[in-house]
Amino acid sequence: MEDTQAAPPAVVVAVGSCCVDLIGVVDHFPRPDDKTRTRHFQVECGGNCGNVAVALARLGVAARPLAKVGADAWGRFIVQQLRNEGVDTRSLVVKPGEEPTRVSSPFTYIIVDQATKTRTCLHTPLSEDFLDEEFFQPAQIEELLRDCRLLFLDSRHPRAARLVALEARKRAIPVLMDIEKVREGMFDLLPVVDSLNTSSHFPTMYFRAATDLTNGLVQLLSDYPRLRFIVTTLGEKGSVWIEKANAESCSELGDEGASTVEAFVDRNYDQWSRAESEWCPSYTK
Repeated sequence: MEDTQAAPPAVVVAVGSCCVDLIGVVDHFPRPDDKTRTRHFQVECGGNCGNVAVALARLGVAARPLAKVGADAWGRFIVQQLRNEGVDTRSLVVKPGEEPTRVSSPFTYIIVDQATKTRTCLHTPLSEDFLDEEFFQPAQIEELLRDCRLLFLDSRHPRAARLVALEARKRAIPVLMDIEKVREGMFDLLPVVDSLNTSSHFPTMYFRAATDLTNGLVQLLSDYPRLRFIVTTLGEKGSVWIEKANAESCSELGDEGASTVEAFVDRNYDQWSRAESEWCPSYTK
């Protein structure tokens, strides 16, 4: 008789920051000592970890974030907003306490400039990082990674993120990290991740000797053998995907692939691929 019991849903675990976004839309960015009216204002749950969890839940994927907030008004707002979106909040650490030792939840003022189509973020981080007794117990980690098929790191809380990533590796769970800029603890995380999503600026921030995006991406893949691919966003131009591949895979792209990559990053195809064809670019838009 066949076992008709449904398999447990695949889970994506996200480790990082869940915060509050205070978003003000203005006609133009204020000058120094200026007073400007907002055209629109809203309060949302944000943070890269929170955003990923919400996006996955909206797509029907089970999301389980590991983040820390305070037992303040913003912390309660974050937890409730995530629950409203169908996110599993059981792994969130909510730190109780009274003044003056109360933990303050992270929040960000975001000024959206309609004239330049840009946004400026003023971030106040969590006032206290993870403590050993709050999370680093084997039973807690086992429960966190139960049915996990992908671990996402947003490059915050590097000590906790590295510990979870090492446990994920023991279970053959792939690890994806999103990184916008050079952060404290970044060099402890890069050796334990399988793939990266980066901002357009990060590869050259990482490799200051890089003359362009290409050099930065190739240097990242060279420095960290575990990395299989990197996706870098390029704003209106779309994104670039570069992965470790063999010579045959690279040659299959041909001239058409070369011209497309060149259009995105203003480089020639032969400058993307090393002589030994160790790296192979792809493209999306």
